[in-house]
Amino acid sequence: MTNITALELIEETAKYYSENTRRRAVQTTAGGFAGCRYETDDGRRCGVGRLLTEEGLREALNASATDVDLLLEDGVLHVGSFKEKYRHLVDAELMSDVQSLHDEPAFWEREGLTGLGRAKLGQLRETYERRTQS
Repeated sequence: MTNITALELIEETAKYYSENTRRRAVQTTAGGFAGCRYETDDGRRCGVGRLLTEEGLREALNASATDVDLLLEDGVLHVGSFKEKYRHLVDAELMSDVQSLHDEPAFWEREGLTGLGRAKLGQLRETYERRTQS
C-alpha cells in the first residue's frame, strides 16, 4: 500500500464531500443548530471520522471532548485509532485542518464548496505543498 501525503488527504477530503455533500456528518437539532459528529445516526462520518477504525470511532463518540486535537492530546485517539492507510499522517494540526474543512458550514453548499470553502482549500493546499517541499 502506498502512503498518501497530507496534501493528498486534504484533496481526498474535499473531493469526497464535494461529490455528494449529503455525506457530511451534520445533524440539525430540534433547535435548528447544525452540528457535526464523528458519525451520525444514519452512518455518515465526518472528515476525521471516516479515517478512524470502528474502535477509534467508538473512542471518539464516547469521549467528552469533540475536537480531534484534544482527543489526540488526551490520548483518547492515537495512531492505532486510525485506519492503516492514514496512520502515518496522525498529527493534531493536520487532523484539525481535515476536521475544520468538513465541519465549517460556511465552506459548504448543496453543490459543494462555497467560495469561502474553495479559499480555505487553497490555503490548505499551499500550506501542505510547502511542507512537502521542505
